[in-house]
Amino acid sequence: MNIPDTHYVRLIFKIDPYVTKPYIDIWGELKKECEYNNANEEIVKEWLSMCKTETVCNLPYLDCSEGGIGACNTKQIRFRPFYSDISGFKDNYIVFDVQNGNEEKWSFDELDDLICGFVKYSNEYVIKDCIQGVIELVNKNNFDDNYL
Repeated sequence: MNIPDTHYVRLIFKIDPYVTKPYIDIWGELKKECEYNNANEEIVKEWLSMCKTETVCNLPYLDCSEGGIGACNTKQIRFRPFYSDISGFKDNYIVFDVQNGNEEKWSFDELDDLICGFVKYSNEYVIKDCIQGVIELVNKNNFDDNYL
């Protein structure tokens, strides 16, 4: 099943709130690397190597300002840009924006594989099994009576 174009989609990763500070600090380093584009391409390479399906493992690095997965004219997953927390809003999540292409659409199976792969990568990075990932779907017409 493909992701519908009627929804905004994000992959959201968080660290268990009960882990000790050293692990939270390491998670913060990974978050910074993801959002500040310091090592995005290497992160994507390692992340995709943790995935199981061949089509996901062979996805290209998205060469854009925020980095990510995909190509310019196809389906994409973009790292959340660093300026997302400039206005004083700061969180402890690593967030990826998911965008369907005009012809290529993300499937739930592909996104699930990407979530599992990033959780594995993150747990190795943090040196502890403490990362969780979810798919967030938000209806684009959430506040409209014609939301269906």
